[in-house]
Amino acid sequence: MNAEKFRHKTNEALVSAHETAVSSGHAQFTPLHLASSLLSDRGGIFFQVLSNVGGEESARAAESVFSQTLKKLPSQTPPPDEVPASTNLMKAMRRAQTLQKTRGDTHLAVDQLILGLLGDSQIAELLKEAGVEASNVKSEVEKLRRKDRKKVVSATGDTTFKVLHLAYIIYLRRNSSCLVVKC
Repeated sequence: MNAEKFRHKTNEALVSAHETAVSSGHAQFTPLHLASSLLSDRGGIFFQVLSNVGGEESARAAESVFSQTLKKLPSQTPPPDEVPASTNLMKAMRRAQTLQKTRGDTHLAVDQLILGLLGDSQIAELLKEAGVEASNVKSEVEKLRRKDRKKVVSATGDTTFKVLHLAYIIYLRRNSSCLVVKC
């Protein structure tokens, strides 16, 4: 895997997930660590998708289920010197990279990461426990990608999209009276 071919948000999520595994004394860095990291970003795609699928309470329920499950993983004190990626995480990453190539993207985006994680049985089961079907999450992620209709060709697109989206929201709020009353 070439981290230079990942979007900045993808790298941030991977680093955060690895740091969680290390600080928790876990022997491996798993899809659960990554899913938990992605979901902890309240402004991120995963939280947004889960909120769209089942309401914000579903996103919070998934966050709680992931957190509780992470706490149940065996840990070591002192933590291991190295915390490698688990086989299941490598499989999830390969699924995400296959999607990246299929779509003709040059960089691995967070939406592809989420779709790769949904293929992990533990993640699908934990989402179900939180009241969310993985198939619905997949459909919502794919719907978001179809709206964008752009290929991922840089490491900074996630950030650029977020800034443009926020600027548009601010614009609408400032000009909301023009939407109701003809200006």
